[in-house]
Amino acid sequence: VRAWRYGLLAAQLSGKLGLMSIAHKHHFGYDGYPTDDDVAYIYYKNIADQTQKDRDQHVEDDVFTETIRLTDTNALNEITNENDDLFLWLKVQAKKGVTDAQAA
Repeated sequence: VRAWRYGLLAAQLSGKLGLMSIAHKHHFGYDGYPTDDDVAYIYYKNIADQTQKDRDQHVEDDVFTETIRLTDTNALNEITNENDDLFLWLKVQAKKGVTDAQAA
């Protein structure tokens, strides 16, 4: 009973794992939940929206910095390569208006 309550509380607080648990239970009808794909869809959609927002949001704590010597041409070429994932990510972030990405 306590686990059931904690699951509901997590879902009410929009915790992703709590929402996923409730969605899964509604989708398959586990633990006495009625099978209801429409309700499950609402929970899954909420999780997807939160995840997309988290991906697009720039958070200072998620930034990784690395020291590179300007004389190390291999490392410089790797970072300044316009087809590199880091360069393309910074370009997308700069288009979205993230000032730190625009300065990089």
